[in-house]
This record gives sequence, C-alpha cells and structure tokens, in this order.
Amino acid sequence: ISVPVKLIQTDINGDKFVYVSVANKAEKRVVKMGKEYDGNMEITSGLKAGELLVMKGYDTINEGDKITTAK
Repeated sequence: ISVPVKLIQTDINGDKFVYVSVANKAEKRVVKMGKEYDGNMEITSGLKAGELLVMKGYDTINEGDKITTAK
C-alpha cells in the first residue's frame, strides 16, 4: 500500500498518521512507513487495502469529524 506523502501527518507524540473515512467520519490511523518513491510513501502497517483515505481537508479535520466521500 502506498499513499501520497502530503497526506501523512505527525501528531504531538511524533507518530505518523493519515485519516480514513469510516461510516462518513474521519478516523485517525497511525502508520508505519517504508520507502518513498515518486511522491508516494510505502505504508508497511496501519492501513488495509481498500480503505478510503481522506484526500481533501485532511489538514483541517479532527478524528470523529463528519466527512463526505466522493465516488
């Protein structure tokens, strides 16, 4: 699994995380990273294939915020 580097954030504890959409709410997922290539970061743990990443507004939302998904 790889994600755009820009989606990976760092919390106050120094953990790297991304937001995923679960039941139209933002859910924080702490991730472990592998290698970076072409603007994407390999995720070695913390995400499952098929999960919906928050692609817009990821830097202004909080866990539990209501979100909408685009198809």
